[in-house]
Amino acid sequence: MGRSRRLSVDELRSAEWLEVDALTGGGSPTYHLATLGDANFDPSLFFGFEELDFGMRLRSAGHRLLLNTRQTLALREAMGHLHLGPSDLVPGRRMSPWRSYYSHRNRLTVARRYGEIGGALRLGLRSVAKAALELSRGSPDRALASVLGAWDGIWGSNRTTYVPQ
Repeated sequence: MGRSRRLSVDELRSAEWLEVDALTGGGSPTYHLATLGDANFDPSLFFGFEELDFGMRLRSAGHRLLLNTRQTLALREAMGHLHLGPSDLVPGRRMSPWRSYYSHRNRLTVARRYGEIGGALRLGLRSVAKAALELSRGSPDRALASVLGAWDGIWGSNRTTYVPQ
């Protein structure tokens, strides 16, 4: 664990249904009501990667998550996102400090829960590298948010409000 990626067009065309670890909200997931009690939704992940955690909880409980590839391809095509990579989806977006904090914290929280510690530590190092980049761009507030998010994600803090120090 520690890596999430967007399925390629070729992968989506390989089958009508693909088993995945998570279904994103943008894809309008539908869950069988009887399975939701097995997931124990974590309210501390109220922003960023809550869908990945929820999917991993369902998978850990023995459920399968199936992606309708025809629907996904049709949505991507309608939005003009058919051949875009992950970095193309939101070009030039700079996250606010609070959003950066929760993104880093929650990604690391999920990696720590479901993967080996090495994956979480690698993600933590990426967060620190992003913090250095933000600092070089003159954004100390986003740099601090990245480092605090990484720290809290690795050590399991359930801080529910981000306030710059």
